Amino acid sequence: MCGTRGATNGRGSACGNSAYTDHLRTSVTVAAVLLALLAPWSAADARPIVRTGLLCGDDPIAGTWQGRADNPSAGYGELITVTIRRAGADLSGMARTDYWTGAPGSPVPTTCSPGMVHRLLDARIVGRLTGSHLEWWLADGDVTERVLCGGPSGRQGGRGRSIGTVDPRNGTFFARFVVDSPRVPGQVVRDVPVYYRRIACAPGVSRR
Repeated sequence: MCGTRGATNGRGSACGNSAYTDHLRTSVTVAAVLLALLAPWSAADARPIVRTGLLCGDDPIAGTWQGRADNPSAGYGELITVTIRRAGADLSGMARTDYWTGAPGSPVPTTCSPGMVHRLLDARIVGRLTGSHLEWWLADGDVTERVLCGGPSGRQGGRGRSIGTVDPRNGTFFARFVVDSPRVPGQVVRDVPVYYRRIACAPGVSRR
């Protein structure tokens, strides 16, 4: 029985050794958890925590897709919504980028506060589906900016595109969201992982 000098724990082990072993096991467990938390984040880490999207008829692409593209270095939360129409492998539609002053994961604001920014960017997109490889990009033409809070951006934005693999079984699209510099040809100013999911079916198409 533990509690007396030189006692055992009833299983033939010295109480001091048992306590040391338990302490060592706890320390190893805590260290493993800390290493997992401090390990570098990878794009694949986002996949299991994102909800699946809608399955719509027999078409894996047409409909409305949405994904977060938060920009912590700029202090913005960002949500991209893309509505896609399909004609064979060719895609077209509209993209809206909704960004605001906020931390990653912050909800879309419904009111304004002093010093905050909240803007919408709308543009036409075109794209291509090849097997499970999906890509869409901004079509030639103007990007329309709508200011909800703060003032206009006063700058020309880069041309964005999303490139990746669509999963028709889950209604999801894991992509790289890439923005090219508007001033330096071939220069990329943003390259971040975005996990899109389909949130609405195309008009006239039922959910499965």
